[in-house]
Amino acid sequence: MAMVQSPTDAQISSLRDQLYTACLPIQEEDPRYVFHQHDFMDMENIPLNNDIQTLLLVIQKLLDEKLIKVVHDSEGMGWRIRSQEDAKKYRALTTEQELVYALIDESGQEGIWSKTIKSCTNLHDAVFASCIKSLTVKGYICEMKSVEHPARKMYIKASLRPSDRATGGPWFTDGELDDVFINTALMLLQRHIHARSWQSVKRGAKVPRKKLKGLRPEEIKALRDSQLELQADQPVQFIPMPATYEKYLTLDELTLKIEESSVFNQTLTPSEMQQLLDVLIFDNKIEKVMCGTRWGYRSLKQTIIGEDQRGGVLSEVPCGRCPVFELCEENGPVGPSECVYFNDWLGL
Repeated sequence: MAMVQSPTDAQISSLRDQLYTACLPIQEEDPRYVFHQHDFMDMENIPLNNDIQTLLLVIQKLLDEKLIKVVHDSEGMGWRIRSQEDAKKYRALTTEQELVYALIDESGQEGIWSKTIKSCTNLHDAVFASCIKSLTVKGYICEMKSVEHPARKMYIKASLRPSDRATGGPWFTDGELDDVFINTALMLLQRHIHARSWQSVKRGAKVPRKKLKGLRPEEIKALRDSQLELQADQPVQFIPMPATYEKYLTLDELTLKIEESSVFNQTLTPSEMQQLLDVLIFDNKIEKVMCGTRWGYRSLKQTIIGEDQRGGVLSEVPCGRCPVFELCEENGPVGPSECVYFNDWLGL
């Protein structure tokens, strides 16, 4: 019976390159993908000839060169592919440094607590400190702060950005809640929304027709001119947009406006903008309205009474909290004689 000839080192190296090249695109598409034995055996154009022994030699070659790492999932033991750049870093490490770096690498954007690393590696404090120092000097890792655990010393790969869960997102700076940034962002948002929610007008008292009777034309003109001067001195008032108005700002438009303002040195994502809008809605400063087929936001007019006045006589009268109080006049869009809220309050 003929003996099966073992593959040469050159053949193993060739199979290693072919297998790695075939797996790399899959790993790049899904970094969490785990390869198993059947995945390697089923790959086309790789002459493994269904030989488990040859596959083991190829896998060992990849492990020796740090091009793959062993992982465990629901199917058992498997392997993940490393990039050539990461493999080069691992090859430059000592055994102890590799243990520490592998744990930090595996933690991803969440980072890992130094105490957890010590517990998993069981390294002496002096050895652990030496590994951390060496990895930091090489630029492989860096220290990070976590808003969830501010007192813990955390480490993360230097090439990764800590997750929003760890840093608190844009609302935290150096682990502290950035009240100035949040309040500024809220103010800008409310200002943009207000500009699209109201139209400015100047209102002056109209001259009653009775006063014009019996006056000469020049007297009427002088009276109206004086009225126009008084009207020019009146402060600008804001009235609501018509009920059919549909140009309220949407989430995407508000996100773009904040980005174009260049007030902040970081870009807020739509989900982060939504958090700010939710705060304004909760504070009764804006409301969400349907604009055709999309949702927009419009500002709410604040009542003329403060929180300390609520419960007084003025707060009981509908006029005291009416959002269209300035529009209320006889023969106007709304009027006291046809106000349903006033009639309900009077019990008519």
